Amino acid sequence: MKVFIFFLLFLLIIIRSFNIPGFSENSYNKNSILEVLVSEVKSLETQLPYKYNEFDFCDAYQRQDIDESIAEALLGENKQVSQIQFQVFQFNLNYFILRNNYFILQHNQIQVKVFQKNHWKEFLLDFIMLQIFIYSINNFYFIQINKKKEQNEFYLYNHFDFTVIYYQDSFEKYKIAVFQVIPSSQGAFDYKTPFCQIQKNDQIVQKQDLKNIFYTYSVKYIMDNTKSITSRWERYRNQEDLENHQGTLINSFTVNLALALLIYCILRRILMKDLSQYSQLQHQETDNDEMGWKQLKSDVFRAPGNPIVLSTFVGVGLQLGTIIILSIVFIAIQYNFEKYRTSSFLNVLIIFYIISGFISGYYSARIYKMLGGCYWLRSTILTTIIFPGIISFIYFIIEFAMFLEESLYTIRFKTIFQLFFFWFLVQIPLVFFGSVLGFKRQKIQQICRINPVPMPIPKQYIFLSRHMLCIIGGLLPFGCILFELTYIVKSIWNNQFFYLFGFLLLAVLLLIITCAEISILLTYVQLNNGNHKWWWNSFYSTGFCGVYVYAYCFFYWLFYLNITRLSSTIMYFGTMAIGSIAMFLFCGSVGFVSSCLFTRYIYAQIKAD
Repeated sequence: MKVFIFFLLFLLIIIRSFNIPGFSENSYNKNSILEVLVSEVKSLETQLPYKYNEFDFCDAYQRQDIDESIAEALLGENKQVSQIQFQVFQFNLNYFILRNNYFILQHNQIQVKVFQKNHWKEFLLDFIMLQIFIYSINNFYFIQINKKKEQNEFYLYNHFDFTVIYYQDSFEKYKIAVFQVIPSSQGAFDYKTPFCQIQKNDQIVQKQDLKNIFYTYSVKYIMDNTKSITSRWERYRNQEDLENHQGTLINSFTVNLALALLIYCILRRILMKDLSQYSQLQHQETDNDEMGWKQLKSDVFRAPGNPIVLSTFVGVGLQLGTIIILSIVFIAIQYNFEKYRTSSFLNVLIIFYIISGFISGYYSARIYKMLGGCYWLRSTILTTIIFPGIISFIYFIIEFAMFLEESLYTIRFKTIFQLFFFWFLVQIPLVFFGSVLGFKRQKIQQICRINPVPMPIPKQYIFLSRHMLCIIGGLLPFGCILFELTYIVKSIWNNQFFYLFGFLLLAVLLLIITCAEISILLTYVQLNNGNHKWWWNSFYSTGFCGVYVYAYCFFYWLFYLNITRLSSTIMYFGTMAIGSIAMFLFCGSVGFVSSCLFTRYIYAQIKAD
């Protein structure tokens, strides 16, 4: 316990000094240079990111790559400094690109895919994002095909009107609150003049005009001191009905909390009744046979099969649960629900996972020693490699599929080296350190003496078989997180923001409570029917919630996503498999620990020989 408290205090120190790169607002002086960044090209239909300079319409020249974090590399994000830049309070209007033989004449294979798969790109100014779609019928988008004509006519959006809304932070210090971009399609420009005459209506691009394409931009500034740093996120918060979102989550939380309280009250009433009856029988002179769970006092703590695997699963699951909760708290409190992207949250998860390695080592060693294990080195090595090994195997399959597609999603050697460095030189020593501490601690003694010969297990009802226990045990925990899971999956695969981390934290806490109660209830029913092999069942029953999560991924892919390519499908199911496995280990470990504490408590209340 002291080790765990020390770890929490250590994490609090890190949290107070930690900052997510790219989400701290910058202050600007007059005449400061503002650089517009561009990100990778994405699509909801393919889910495959491509580099910005893969396309002719993306002004591929003289750009500087920005150093990316490990999470951004894993997600395929790639930010570059474009040639669009302007000074603060300096109104500009001039051309910045001259391109010959535009891509319509080339018909590059990748560029044809862009027209068919609804790709978009992102502009970033002071890390405020704004998406510009490449193919759509919306008038806001970058390139549009007019479908009213029998023959497609192209509107080439080659001019961008930037509007920067700022507020004064201090004396001669300014901060950007919001920026907007209005694209338009313009005809030929006189490149000999520094400024260009912009026409109000979009101009249809003719084939003979494609020999000299000029890209221009303009910028204007609006001061609004009513704005603040939170204003930059309002457009993303308005993507959906906020009140409806919150109302749905509150209703779901209330219903699941009521069910959890109901299970607790029923189980407590039954258990207190059993203990009261047993106490009365002990004061009677007549000899009464023990019935129900009490007759298993000499077999209930018999070690299960494969204790090394079970202890490893539980240790890794407790580690994953710890980092999930701490990451949510970190994002929610430190950034007040505002500054979030998927890469930011993944960065926090990776950091916490690396520095929390000794949690899995310590608890897997303690449980393995309690179950009578003696091969501590095998246990430690298995704890070290099992979850990273699963992730590496899945990512290898995804990487191979992305390599065939020439996608940006392929991980660079630099990122692989960084991950291996942190895993080998940071996490592995921490796992071994925790394992040594766990094995040096005194063994957790069992409450009751174990008979050499196990008691035969009577024939069980069908609903008490392991398969039925898994189906029943994972259903209610899955219901606790269903609505949150929907919004999280939508945030990841529909490129939307998720910022209600307070509700997410409540959902995770309710998930823990529900898993604990369901596991205790099912363990009690098994023991009451003479089945003393509860160890693995307590883990599998609640861990099956991860299987339900993966089944939901199939449902979401079938009805909500429009992914048709095999490589994109492999990436989707591979990524969701990692999350489902993590959920399986997390929920299973909660169920196991809860059932273990429950059985130790109830058998400590009876007088055992």
